[in-house]
Amino acid sequence: MPSYKATITGAGVVCASGHTFYDLSRSVVGETSHVDWVTRFEPPEDGPVVACEVDDYDLSTVLESRKSRLDPAQSHFMAACRYALDAAGAPQAHIDADAIGIAYGTSFGPTRSVEEYSERLAEKGARYVNPIGFTNAYINAAPSLAAIEWSMRGPNHTVCAGWVSGMAALEAAMLSIATGAARAMLAGGSEALSEMLYRGLAEAGYVSMAESPEAVGSHEGLVPGEGGGALFLEAPEEAARRGAEGMGTLSAAVTRVATDPSAAYEWAICEALGGTKPNLYLSPANGYAPLVAAEREALERLGLATSLPWQVRLADTVGELFGAAAPVAVGLALHLLQPGESALVGALGPLHAGAALVQRGGAI
Repeated sequence: MPSYKATITGAGVVCASGHTFYDLSRSVVGETSHVDWVTRFEPPEDGPVVACEVDDYDLSTVLESRKSRLDPAQSHFMAACRYALDAAGAPQAHIDADAIGIAYGTSFGPTRSVEEYSERLAEKGARYVNPIGFTNAYINAAPSLAAIEWSMRGPNHTVCAGWVSGMAALEAAMLSIATGAARAMLAGGSEALSEMLYRGLAEAGYVSMAESPEAVGSHEGLVPGEGGGALFLEAPEEAARRGAEGMGTLSAAVTRVATDPSAAYEWAICEALGGTKPNLYLSPANGYAPLVAAEREALERLGLATSLPWQVRLADTVGELFGAAAPVAVGLALHLLQPGESALVGALGPLHAGAALVQRGGAI
């Protein structure tokens, strides 16, 4: 287990269950699934028809300043950041802006903007395409916008590690705090569904071919979701200096390239736990059979397959959130745990694996 720790003083979420961790935790405990029909675009003919979509919302009601049109992936991250900062007690007013950074993870980025800009470019030519659409297509636009919005001048990272990009963002944030590059980090990730992304996942064989939302449980394959998650992480001494009330402690966040997903996941769990016996396990399983098998094999080799007391699959409730999954899962864990309890948060994709250890309340 890494020797450094970070205090979590704020957490925010946007997902199919709503805009609060109370809504998400209530759905998880009540085993309420938000899987539904795809409505944002026409699904592929003879292809999958299910997804977990975020209800439309007005970002101007969340932020203090009105924005020109943003990609949904950017809106989801900005909203989650706003909620995390509010929960942390507006820390940017008490911490030097040069000491606050941002770490952002995404698996696919603003694919809806990429899709729309590319289509208009092909139809009208470069001379007649709105350049704002091009700036929205940058993968690092979301953390850049957040840095501008809240005047955060510390390290600004955009990390891409496949489906575990959100965990990689937490890892980058922890390293920034541990090395003294920042005293606090806004860390998270986001994803948004688009026709291009959905079709790509479907053609690769990842998406459930359930004929209806009700039939998902009897089919293999994942249900794509969308949303954003953000955590405000502080060096413990910084949180104590400003008198912040910590929600919990992030003791580890690690990732590894998964040439063998099962072996990489086994390593990540060992590195994160360091001998700690968690009270809760946030499983990365999403219905895609090869990864379900890789997770099972890793847990069996570690002797954890039957010893973890409470297991939750976030994807069963709000779909596979890809780069947003890890920060959302950590925030969810803080709302499911009792004070002093800890949770293991897993992250697993075709090419990467990761894990985090979080405790509600004081340090582990």
